[in-house]
Amino acid sequence: MKVVLLQNVAGLGTVGEVKEVAQGYARNFLLPKGLAERATPDLMKRAEDMRRAEERRQLLADAEMAVYAETFEGLEVTIKAKAGAQDRLYGAITNADIAEEVQRITGQDMDKRKIELDEPIHKLGEYDVVLRLSKEQTPRLKVIVKGEEVEVKPKPKAKAKPKKEEKAEDVAEETPQAITETEEQAVTEEQAITEEQAITEEQVVAEEQAITEEQAVTAVQVVAEEQVVTEEKEKETEIEAPEEESQ
Repeated sequence: MKVVLLQNVAGLGTVGEVKEVAQGYARNFLLPKGLAERATPDLMKRAEDMRRAEERRQLLADAEMAVYAETFEGLEVTIKAKAGAQDRLYGAITNADIAEEVQRITGQDMDKRKIELDEPIHKLGEYDVVLRLSKEQTPRLKVIVKGEEVEVKPKPKAKAKPKKEEKAEDVAEETPQAITETEEQAVTEEQAITEEQAITEEQVVAEEQAITEEQAVTAVQVVAEEQVVTEEKEKETEIEAPEEESQ
């Protein structure tokens, strides 16, 4: 099928050129995207004017882009990506990734369509990439794809297992509230022990006092008994004395 290009198509031609292409390519790609139209007699007459206008535009673009071409020529663009075995990337580096990095380095707006990349990059390494600023200005970039360092996190230390005789709840960390309750309980227990000791001491003192009183009573009884015995002996002596006198 013969078509007239309405836009520049990489690998095919520029605006205003008449090209013979496969019908499937024209119907499925060029015509639906507005890149070309079927070559009609009327369009063929205008094609030459379109081609000349495109040539003038390209000359102006070449002059304007000559300054930028010097900036981009030989520019090294480093992109880091994760890679696995045989330096193969987990993902892929596309022309959009390269355009973004070029824009970051130079501060110049960059259209990803100006980055000519036959296919996405899938391995680590260095690649020469063409930057098509205009028809004549095509500086080459050096794209370096490096492996991204993977941060190795330290393994957490294993927690010591509690002793067999200790229960899990005994090993658990006590909260401030639990500690306070434990201290209050200890104070209560100490008070109870003190009171119990005081009661015991009082009982001991009472028992000692009772023993002392009992001993005192016993002593009085002994003295009384001894006094009775003495009196009896004295009476006996008095009785015996008169009898001796009578003899």
